[in-house]
Amino acid sequence: MKTYEGKLRLRIKIYWIVIGVLLVSMVLVGEFDGRQGSILNSRNMPDLTHDFARLVVFGGIIVFGLLIRRTKRLLSDRMKRAEAQRQEEDERRQFIQRRADSMALNLFLVLSVCAAFVLSYVNSAAFLTAYAMTLTALLLKGTVFLYCRSKF
Repeated sequence: MKTYEGKLRLRIKIYWIVIGVLLVSMVLVGEFDGRQGSILNSRNMPDLTHDFARLVVFGGIIVFGLLIRRTKRLLSDRMKRAEAQRQEEDERRQFIQRRADSMALNLFLVLSVCAAFVLSYVNSAAFLTAYAMTLTALLLKGTVFLYCRSKF
C-alpha cells in the first residue's frame, strides 16, 4: 500500500495532466475553429454552449490549480496532512461515500462533461441532450449523497 504522501504526489501529477489536456484542447479548438471542413465552429454556437465550453476549460484549470495548491500545502504541513489522512480513512465517511458515490456514476459524469464539451462545437441539439444528462446525473448524485448522509 502506498503511503499517504505518495498518494498526494500522484494526485498532483494527475491534476497537472488534466490541466495539460484542458490547455491542449483550448489550443486545438483555437487552431481549428472555423476552418474549411472542420467540425469545430464556435461562430455558430448559442450562448449556452459557448459559456459551457469556456466554463469547462477555464473553470477546470482554476479548480485543478486550486487542488494542486491545496495538495501541496498538505504535503508541506505534517499536522494538516495527518488530519486529512484521518478524515479520508474515517470508516463512516467511507461508508457514506461508497453508498452515495459509485465509480460508474463518476465515470458517467466525466464522460458526459467531455461529450457536452465536444458537442458544444458540433451540434446544439446534441449538446443540450448531453448537458441535460450531465445536470441530471449531478442532481442525482447530490440527492443520493444528502440522503445517505442524513440516513446513516
